[in-house]
Amino acid sequence: MFPNRVLRLVLPIVAVIGFKFTGSARAVDFFAVGGTYIYKFDVDTGARTTLVNQTGANFWGAAADNNGNVFATNYSNSTVVGVTSAGGSISGYSQISNPGWSNIGIAFNPVNSTLAVAQYVGGGNANIYSLAGGTATSTTSFTLPGNTQGLGYDASGNLYAAQNSGDKVSKNGTTLFSYASNPESLYVSGNSIYVAGSNKVRKYDLSGNVDTSFGSSGELIQSGAFGVVAYNGYLFVSGGTSINKYNASTGALITSGWGSSIAGQFKSLAMFDTTPVPEPSTYALTAIASGMMAAVARRRKARLG
Repeated sequence: MFPNRVLRLVLPIVAVIGFKFTGSARAVDFFAVGGTYIYKFDVDTGARTTLVNQTGANFWGAAADNNGNVFATNYSNSTVVGVTSAGGSISGYSQISNPGWSNIGIAFNPVNSTLAVAQYVGGGNANIYSLAGGTATSTTSFTLPGNTQGLGYDASGNLYAAQNSGDKVSKNGTTLFSYASNPESLYVSGNSIYVAGSNKVRKYDLSGNVDTSFGSSGELIQSGAFGVVAYNGYLFVSGGTSINKYNASTGALITSGWGSSIAGQFKSLAMFDTTPVPEPSTYALTAIASGMMAAVARRRKARLG
């Protein structure tokens, strides 16, 4: 095995590391919007907290950033509302260009901490705006054909868009794959894209290939499927007045009616998982230390015998 002099040096170090790297708790923000409401959910228990009830609003899209804030598009008046996880208002997000048109999809870019907003501008088209601190940084990033309902970024900052009336999903403005039919929202999780709409959710890889191991031939059926997010191996899908919980890999239903039902209709869901990169396990390091100490004991016994 190891010379005793090496073990005498290594074991104290292993013991110190074993106590230092104890892992970190998950920090997850889970939000849902619909009608005049913006809600926050406890991702473990499903308990619901009302953050906003704004008279006259029609909240449609939702995005969560890495500071525990949620941003919602108001379909009624071309605004974006920013809210902290405690329900406080974030100033500076008001009308963006073309007042009178409807803001629909929204997404948070983890690379540069900006927001992308899809605004329907008539003629079957939607402009995609980039927002930083509530101000549109350009007139439009690009224009997409079709009423763009859902937006999502991958870890590299590529923007995916669900084009509802175009029956397709695009990447950075270029069609990636077709979706039959009427995609409402999407969520990018690692190397997977979940797309919801037309009473179903389909799972794809980042190249647009269907994951046929998910659900039945790549899709699960849920009445009224609209918003979708994934977390820690689970998939949450909004439909009507409730949210269902599924296995994110297989599409198997885990809990029907997860969380509290509401009087109105859920639209989009938003989540940002701020879990740190996994750290070395205390238990694994302890096992290494125990194994090395056992080797020392065996070696000493052999020498004495």
